[in-house]
Amino acid sequence: MFNSLLFLDYQQQPPQIAADADFLNDLHLDQLLGTVRQQLAAPIAATLLQPLSNRAEIAYRQQVFTDLHQPAIREALATFATTMHRLDAQRIHLPHLFSAESRWINLVAVLGDTEDALTQLTTSLQAHSLTSQALLGLRTALQAYAQDPGTRTRLAAIAQAKVAVTNLTYRLEFHGRKVTVSAPPKAQATLSDQLAQTFQAVMQSPQDLKRDIQLKEPEPVGRLNNLQISVVNQLVKLYPAEFAVLQKFEHAYGSYQPTLFQRVAQEATFYLGWWQLEDRIQKALHVNFCLPTIITSGPESATASFDFDLAHNLLTTSDAELVTNDFRLAPTEQFLIISGPNQGGKTTYARMVGELVYLCRLGIPIPGTQATFKVRPKLATHFDRQESSQPLTGLLANDIDRIHQIIQAAVPGELVIMNELFSSTATQDAEALATQVLQRLTAKQAIGIYVTFLSSLADFPGTVSMMSQVTSDSRRTYKVVRQAIDDHAYATVLLARYQLTQSDLEGGTKHAR
Repeated sequence: MFNSLLFLDYQQQPPQIAADADFLNDLHLDQLLGTVRQQLAAPIAATLLQPLSNRAEIAYRQQVFTDLHQPAIREALATFATTMHRLDAQRIHLPHLFSAESRWINLVAVLGDTEDALTQLTTSLQAHSLTSQALLGLRTALQAYAQDPGTRTRLAAIAQAKVAVTNLTYRLEFHGRKVTVSAPPKAQATLSDQLAQTFQAVMQSPQDLKRDIQLKEPEPVGRLNNLQISVVNQLVKLYPAEFAVLQKFEHAYGSYQPTLFQRVAQEATFYLGWWQLEDRIQKALHVNFCLPTIITSGPESATASFDFDLAHNLLTTSDAELVTNDFRLAPTEQFLIISGPNQGGKTTYARMVGELVYLCRLGIPIPGTQATFKVRPKLATHFDRQESSQPLTGLLANDIDRIHQIIQAAVPGELVIMNELFSSTATQDAEALATQVLQRLTAKQAIGIYVTFLSSLADFPGTVSMMSQVTSDSRRTYKVVRQAIDDHAYATVLLARYQLTQSDLEGGTKHAR
């Protein structure tokens, strides 16, 4: 039975991770999720910290994103979510209205508009082809709701209450500061009627010369001022039968709420929020998003991918260009060892992979033209957090302590991303410590990425070396590709750029002679 747009079973949700988890900050996921959170209904924001744990749950959400490629479906869900959000706010405000009578009138309007929104969504979902289990389940639930005897009884009561409200025709007479509320008099010929008849040929609407005030629809009026409250109090005396109908309606439906569909409206914002952000990035930066294929075995990959948070930040930069990269990890490979010049895109690449792994588990489209990933049980990171006032010995001890905790908690299949680990110590010591880390993580059957200046780590079994690229004139391309690590590559490019190679120097010496 359908009970959620986001979960196969709303009662069986995955656990929520800590909002201050290290990897969220290291990968800038806290910033990205914060951006999306601002677009979501408040109760749904926690979903961003509830990564799914299996292929079926992920597919459940991915299918909805596929259906959202139809603009009519997106518009229908957006309209429904916006309307229900407004009505929920009005419903919460009802008990705070000073006048009981105004609460009755507003309740009729809120429930009437709610039923109209449900009917409109039902019609939209019936008019279009759907493939997702979630939206098909929602459509069935809406159809069952419409046919339920309780719904039909409630609709009849709403219609009766609306008739009672529209019968509240009254006249206001002002005499200085005195206001008199009265029922309209019986029809009789008046001077204004005669004038209207005389000049109707040259007037657009002669009947507007004199028209009684009438509540045509039970519209929410919010907080009434003293005059409006006084008018309503007088109307109760003029129309006791009509207000008795409204009071009876409030007694029967004052606490009624369509809980399931209120939750659906909130959950719809999850899909719409991600869709809107990704659509902006795709159009502005000319990149792609895709729904990843979730596998249990085989190679993992992503093509033309990028750092999601970086892309979002570039939206406010004119003429911004986003560099894409590819990712690949074969079943026999456990660690990517990434090296290259500073500010060459190594850390951004590592963040990109971490983001992809986490976002896959949210069931959303991820950066790239195609992607294939396994559901990783955990994600851990160790990024440099040096403080200038901290001695090098303190930095090393801190690195060892943090990586020890990660190793102790590691589980098979976990992704561990390490960025410039042990950079505060001598090369020989760093190599020895890094080798120990790789050995212990390998024993735990974890996989990972190690951004480092230690080229010797590329010789460790199960590792693949990658390097960030530079052009022949030493410009960084921010491309990271599979390549044997060359400690001297960037230095050689710089020497050639500034004519400081051995041949340049020897040539200069000969010329000086």
